[in-house]
Amino acid sequence: MFAGIEEVDWASMKHAYGPADDVPALLRGLASADPAERERALDGMYGAVHHQGDVYPCTLACIPFLFELVADPWVPDRGDIVELLTSIGGIDLGSDDEDEIDEDEAEGAANYAMAAAAVSAGAGVFFGLLADEDPGVRLSAPLALAALHDDPARVLALLRARLAAERDEEVRLALVEAAGRLALRHRPLAGPVADWFARLVGDPGPPGLRLAALAQLARCAPHALPGDVVPVVTGLLGQLRTSAAGPGSTRARPVEPPGQGAEAAPLTLRGQLRALSAEETAGRAAPWTADLLRTLHAGLDDRVAERVALLADQLRSPDPWQRVDAVRMSDRLIGGRRGSYAELVRLVGEQLAAPEPRLAESAAQLLAGLSGLAAPAADALAERVAADPADWVRTWPDGRTRLGSAATALARLGDPRVLPALTAALGHPLVPSELGPGVARLGEAALPLAGALRQRLSEAVLDERAYDRVGPVLVALAALRAGAAAPEVLRVLRGAPDAGGERLRTAALRALAAFGPAAGCAVPELRALVRRTGTVEAAEAAGALWAV
Repeated sequence: MFAGIEEVDWASMKHAYGPADDVPALLRGLASADPAERERALDGMYGAVHHQGDVYPCTLACIPFLFELVADPWVPDRGDIVELLTSIGGIDLGSDDEDEIDEDEAEGAANYAMAAAAVSAGAGVFFGLLADEDPGVRLSAPLALAALHDDPARVLALLRARLAAERDEEVRLALVEAAGRLALRHRPLAGPVADWFARLVGDPGPPGLRLAALAQLARCAPHALPGDVVPVVTGLLGQLRTSAAGPGSTRARPVEPPGQGAEAAPLTLRGQLRALSAEETAGRAAPWTADLLRTLHAGLDDRVAERVALLADQLRSPDPWQRVDAVRMSDRLIGGRRGSYAELVRLVGEQLAAPEPRLAESAAQLLAGLSGLAAPAADALAERVAADPADWVRTWPDGRTRLGSAATALARLGDPRVLPALTAALGHPLVPSELGPGVARLGEAALPLAGALRQRLSEAVLDERAYDRVGPVLVALAALRAGAAAPEVLRVLRGAPDAGGERLRTAALRALAAFGPAAGCAVPELRALVRRTGTVEAAEAAGALWAV
């Protein structure tokens, strides 16, 4: 293995972080018996040699050695190397406009083209991996063939044949996904692939496989979806919830390097991403369901009523993870398509009382982003805010604060039931930025806060962090047009530090402008600032002086 690797002039080439003379060590690391060394090597390949999908000359030089590794059954974790080759050779340049790329981009495009040609030329090796003993290899090989091999009809025939023999659930889903990819890349195959998927959906097979076929059907031939797609999907989800034989792992291969505990695993970007993935999917019976449903929703596209019905069913599911996924997908649907979402929003609001913290927080975050559209969930938000004072204000490690998501959502609705949370926010050393807009939405309902806002201004230390302490307070007083606070605002205007005080002075000037004639005590100060011609503050002061 690695014959001729020393004959390559690696030092004359570069990758994302400098000379490529470290690439031979990375390649050898991929074949190491030490899981930690393999993890570091793979991280280095993605981080430097194939940085953010780029292809360098050294990337091209790696391709023959990567194929050697894939073909050797004694090399561990070959599925990772198959994925790396798929990424290197699978760049799609079809959308690039050759007339609009510069010289550097042209060189990069040439590298991508050479990589695609080199990996496609060796893609036949992936056929032998479809039945490999390592399930991780079998999981990666189907997409590699669909993305890279130049005989799509042969690939489709082998995918169908392999599906009949494969017993690993996730690998079966990968075979179906690869067939969908073929149909998208090679449109003449779309009809036969759609017919096959339709038969899989109608067969009394495993619900996960049928759902995968339905999702890929929506992806490559949405016109062929059954007319009763909503009850079909909800029925399959119900079967997945109750099936005692449902898969329990998130991957066909371990998330951590084999034999390594979490403490011993190398600190790499890929390792951290895998740890996050493991945390996200822990406890889920069929974690791949979320990906299948996202694919299905993408295929349904503007069929909003059907998508709402699917999400509503998920939000009523006894499985909290299906509800987590539904909340996240609802965010994408509501933000991307017009529709009638009152019932969907109400169901999202019901999730605020869920004992699973990720579900409740996901629902609160979605509602906070909906502003007025969150109205059907107002009562649920108010109950959540009243029940959990600890969530009113969140504090970052550096001392900055923000309103909790539920309190933010309630404030954006202009609901006075958020007043206790806003009052609590005023007690923190650094006031959340959401305070000002929240008071603005509440309008006169926030007038009980005026005294506390004035007190906060009168006590503020006016140093380089003063804006973080009282900037939102000034915005809130301006929204209330609380002219009685003019003396406190004038104190801030006069005491703002020369260095870094521009934002603070601007906020104070805008508050005085909002007060109008009630800020008459500030006239001399405003006239003095107007004379500082050529500054932003002079313009702000002129506006305030006119308003006063």
